[in-house]
Amino acid sequence: MVLKLVSLIGFSDFGLRECFKTAPLTIVLTLWLSGCQSFNQQTEGRVQPALFANLSCVEYADVRTLSGSSLSPELLSGDQLLFLGGYYGCNPIQYGDLVLYRWGNNKNVAKFVRGLAGDQLAVQEVSANQWRLELNGQPLRNSLGAEYILSEKKAALIKLYARRLKADEVLLLGNNTDGSHDSSVFGLIKASQLSGKLIFLRHSHGN
Repeated sequence: MVLKLVSLIGFSDFGLRECFKTAPLTIVLTLWLSGCQSFNQQTEGRVQPALFANLSCVEYADVRTLSGSSLSPELLSGDQLLFLGGYYGCNPIQYGDLVLYRWGNNKNVAKFVRGLAGDQLAVQEVSANQWRLELNGQPLRNSLGAEYILSEKKAALIKLYARRLKADEVLLLGNNTDGSHDSSVFGLIKASQLSGKLIFLRHSHGN
């Protein structure tokens, strides 16, 4: 799942510019997230938890649009997300967080956090050409509860990381149970390589 930048200050559709024209970023984000704009119920349920986070380390924020299908059906191509750059400078990474990882020189990748430091990652053969990802002795599952089952070819790289995750390592996966452009392709990453957190704003169909 690749993210495309909507605009450097892409909040106009969500009411930010009407709320505050000039204010420190932390204040703007806090007041906006607390209801400066009238959210629909679906958006509010996902955005409100950010109010309880520490926003002092957020260095940059904008609205981004998803492109691709690796996070479906939870998130679809065209959905818009709030990006909080530097968020993990003062907030812990949590299971299920949707994060932005910059892979290579110019590719922003959005994935879910599925494993953290101390977790034991295993790749078990369950049948011919079928390898299941396991975490702490249990099948690793996507947002729908389906197990991640990779072909032998797709499992080749991540098998090299079948061990306990180190203090600074994170496992990132999409929702495709047969793998996507995630840790099955680029392996475990360092927590310091995360650009920031993504928070759902609205679906592409506008509901």
